[in-house]
Amino acid sequence: MLRVARGAAAAVGLLGVLAMASCGQGPIEAPVTTSAAPLPSTVAPAPPAPVVVVKIDNVAAARPQSGVQDASLVIVEPVEGGLTRLMTVLEAPFPDVVGPVRSARITDLDLLKQFGEPTFAYSGAAREVLERFNDAPLINATEASAAGAYFRDGSRAAPHNLYVRPGDLPQPVVGPARPLVDTGELPGGGAPTAAEDVVYERASYRLAWDDGAAAWAISVDGQPFSTVDGGELAVENVAIARVPVRDGLLGSPEARTTGSGDATILRDGQRFEGRWVRPSATAPFRFASATGQDLPLAEGTTWIFLVPDA
Repeated sequence: MLRVARGAAAAVGLLGVLAMASCGQGPIEAPVTTSAAPLPSTVAPAPPAPVVVVKIDNVAAARPQSGVQDASLVIVEPVEGGLTRLMTVLEAPFPDVVGPVRSARITDLDLLKQFGEPTFAYSGAAREVLERFNDAPLINATEASAAGAYFRDGSRAAPHNLYVRPGDLPQPVVGPARPLVDTGELPGGGAPTAAEDVVYERASYRLAWDDGAAAWAISVDGQPFSTVDGGELAVENVAIARVPVRDGLLGSPEARTTGSGDATILRDGQRFEGRWVRPSATAPFRFASATGQDLPLAEGTTWIFLVPDA
């Protein structure tokens, strides 16, 4: 059965909009008499929740994965050999188990900075890469540093058998400064679209609109994307961001995710052509139409595909 992902990011996005719309009330200098009506109390909206980010394997031997259906945001990254891995962003309550967990890449560094000081769960990395992560504003939670949160599934072959229990990781305290994504009403200018393909050198995805679920059903390499604990997955938003990719440290693909570039946005059964915008590493992805108007996403879960622009 098709399952729509949890979509916690939408609630956070709505709170962020309310926070920007609210205004503070200065001190009352006039004396208050006993006959005056009581002043209304103001409750500030909650800030975005701290997040746990897990780097997840996405080759055939790693499927079906666990816990992805509970992500607020998933970023699909290009890695070696034309394959992809998933940066899975989770807000409490966390799924019991997430994985298979794999190693980090330099591309992750700039992406992680938008999440405040997240807990980042990954299997490890080359020494040169680990040095960069140790200096980053995050909680490193590798298999070595947080061993009690990890376990190996004996029914799967290594390296596709490492899993993490997010609730047992060191918990993050500092959340993102802004909502993970901006949400809003459906803008004009979209074209009704039944499906969209995203193609890497050795991985392919199809996003097919499902009227019943009011979400985009995800397929990978010709098969429905499913999880052990959530079944087949569908999400409310998809953003295909075309980004420059170069050979980075140790020859691994390194995507530049700040600045701007072309983007395709899928929401509410419609396709929008526009731009992704991210002025700094601490800023989240935002989207605009071809004419420069804000292009908000629907409430729900978002997948962002980082696709090489050449």
